[in-house]
Amino acid sequence: MALAALGAALGAAFGQSADSVRVTFAFDERAEAIRIDGAAIGSGTRATATLATGERVLEAIEDEREWGAGYVADTMTLTSADEGRTFRYSFGFRSVIASDPENAAVYAGEELLGHTPLLLRTPSASYRVAAPGYESRVIPIEEARRSPRVELRRIQFERATPFHESPWFVALVGGAAAFGATAAYFKLEADDAFAEYRRTGSAEALDRVDRYDAISGAAFAAMQINFGYLAYRLLTD
Repeated sequence: MALAALGAALGAAFGQSADSVRVTFAFDERAEAIRIDGAAIGSGTRATATLATGERVLEAIEDEREWGAGYVADTMTLTSADEGRTFRYSFGFRSVIASDPENAAVYAGEELLGHTPLLLRTPSASYRVAAPGYESRVIPIEEARRSPRVELRRIQFERATPFHESPWFVALVGGAAAFGATAAYFKLEADDAFAEYRRTGSAEALDRVDRYDAISGAAFAAMQINFGYLAYRLLTD
């Protein structure tokens, strides 16, 4: 009598006949609230209830405080044949990918899904997270389901050797010094030869003046070119 009265009470509560069945509702993610015809019957990934037969409306929602919380609604007609049945539902694939740095691009294959932080609703075997100046990372769907924060590694570009530390700098400075010393040496030699020419009037001494002056002039010109290129490289490095 007590069980019959309980069944009648449940049936009256849902506005149906006293016939009832015990059924279970299972979800792939935790539901914050599970309702039948607006009345709460539980929460979590499973809820079991004794319900009157007839048309019933199921509603389940994940934590409403979560971004992109899932929602399930279903209308069903329960009969005595549903006794002990488990109804299974899925909130669908959903995950949030964040990254450091933020605003990284997220790809499924070649398709751009958006930029982090990103709510994923498209299931894919893996996702690629990429940002300019950083190494991209591939995130398998198993990891993506855990709403990861993806740390991207900055690309380390090889630092070019400064010009003043390069062998070219040493060679140019050494060359400038050598050309300068050569120009000065032959200029002194030319002066000595000219002094000899003035004393003796020797044609051979005059030839040496012309030859030494030519060598000194060429060395001085090479030194100027050397210094000019050296200054250009130092200013543009």
